[in-house]
This record gives sequence, C-alpha cells and structure tokens, in this order.
Amino acid sequence: MTPRAKTVAVGVLFWFAFAPVAILGLLLLPVGILLYALGNDNIRERVFQVGRAADQFDNALLFGGLSQETISSHCGRWVASGKPLPLRVRLVVMLTDCFETDHCLNAIQPPFIDQPL
Repeated sequence: MTPRAKTVAVGVLFWFAFAPVAILGLLLLPVGILLYALGNDNIRERVFQVGRAADQFDNALLFGGLSQETISSHCGRWVASGKPLPLRVRLVVMLTDCFETDHCLNAIQPPFIDQPL
C-alpha cells in the first residue's frame, strides 16, 4: 500500500469516526468507493472533494477549527504553535504519524498558517 493510500485510509477513518452524520456516510461509502473505482477522473475528483468537505465539516464541528481547513491542518497548527496539545489533537497526530511521518505538520494549509488557534 502506498503512503498516499494509507493517508487516505486514515482520513476516511477520521471522517466517519468523528462525524455525527457518520451513519449516513457509512451507508453512502460503498457508493463512493464504487464510483471512484469505476469512474473517470472527473468522478474520482468529485468523490475526493466530498470527502474533503466532510473533513472540513468535522474540523469545524469537533475541533473548533476554521471551516475551510482540514483536521490534519488544524492539528498541525497546534503542533507548530508549541502550545500544550489537547487529547484529541494528540490522538490525531499519533494516528497519522503511524502512516506518514509529520503528516499534520506537512498538511498545514498556507492560508491558515498565521491564524490564531
């Protein structure tokens, strides 16, 4: 399994583990996987964008992050700030580091680098 595939797998776990709409997402997950596997690049991009939107929704809802930022980027900003890490941020960093070293630090999105936590 490639590092990108591992990162995607962890991302999918985060989307469904933290979202209050996880049941709906789990019901629709096979449809997304099928569309991704059978689809062309346009369909694959759309499935990826829906997953990213779920990630951003979970970040805003559960982590109190910015609505256009992913969970990994938000947690990376916590790590980079040097402030004590909340438990949920430590868990995200620990799990993502199992698949990609310094994933959260590498995922910090440029528009959010200087935003306060």
